[in-house]
Amino acid sequence: MEGDLPKLIAVVGPTASGKSGLAHEIAQSHSGELVCADSRQIYQGLDIGSAKDPGEWKTIDGERAYMLNGVREHLVDMVGPNEEFNVGLYQARAFKAIDEILDREALPIVVGGTGLYVQAILDNLKFPDVAPNPHVRAQLEKKSLAQLQATYAACDPVGALSIDHNNRRRLIRGIEVCWVAQKPFSELQGKGPQKFDALQLAFDLPREQLNRRIDHRVIEMIKAGLVEEVEGLLDEGADPRKSALSGIGYQEVVRHLYGDISFDQMVEQIQRNSRRLAKKQLSWFRRDASIVWVHSVDEALEHVQTFLNK
Repeated sequence: MEGDLPKLIAVVGPTASGKSGLAHEIAQSHSGELVCADSRQIYQGLDIGSAKDPGEWKTIDGERAYMLNGVREHLVDMVGPNEEFNVGLYQARAFKAIDEILDREALPIVVGGTGLYVQAILDNLKFPDVAPNPHVRAQLEKKSLAQLQATYAACDPVGALSIDHNNRRRLIRGIEVCWVAQKPFSELQGKGPQKFDALQLAFDLPREQLNRRIDHRVIEMIKAGLVEEVEGLLDEGADPRKSALSGIGYQEVVRHLYGDISFDQMVEQIQRNSRRLAKKQLSWFRRDASIVWVHSVDEALEHVQTFLNK
């Protein structure tokens, strides 16, 4: 029963909607610790472009912990920019982090806009057991990124709402599963027993306001040194073909540094692609009727208090 399960808060929603600030307010009010659910913040060195909280690593009780204003954050800076990562690995590490938070009698707060990461935790997803198919993969490797995106959207429209559209490896795997199993990848993701009694919160912002916030944040990222961050990553050997630098904000800067687009084109494309991402994220999260959409921090904190008291 839900009442017998450990309680967990999830702060979700589109990029630039204020998730991190709300999550920190909840953590400071209720002795919470954050669990990142962002497919870019897991990478070391991807700080500005992923909007990573500006925390610092400290040693607490003999363990390294990422801290900001006294709040511990988990699952940031987990892997190097050339390492591959997947939702199954994320889920295992997230469950471990949440167990440790609960052992400390603190409140776990999942925060992020990667819908599949959040769902992997809350729904205890079980991923399809489809073995790699070399023949299918060889076919798909010949396709362009745009062709892979269109192919996956055709065979799994629901999964296409949340997949990283710039990650060739994930697109190929998704299509491979669809073709081999002859079912959409998203339908093959079964659910295990529920592990948590969760309250999901998201800010309900007018689309125009969200778009303004996105455009402003991109400008602030550029001012904060996004181009220099990418230059440093490339100088240190980060491969722009890997998943880490394929994300929005990074792929456009790479193209600018390689001379493919101008500075102004780079800024405009980051803003446009970020707005498109937000639209897809909203489509994903709006499907979940259990999410409570709020208009202020105070309203969110009231929901949290009621949830924790029940």
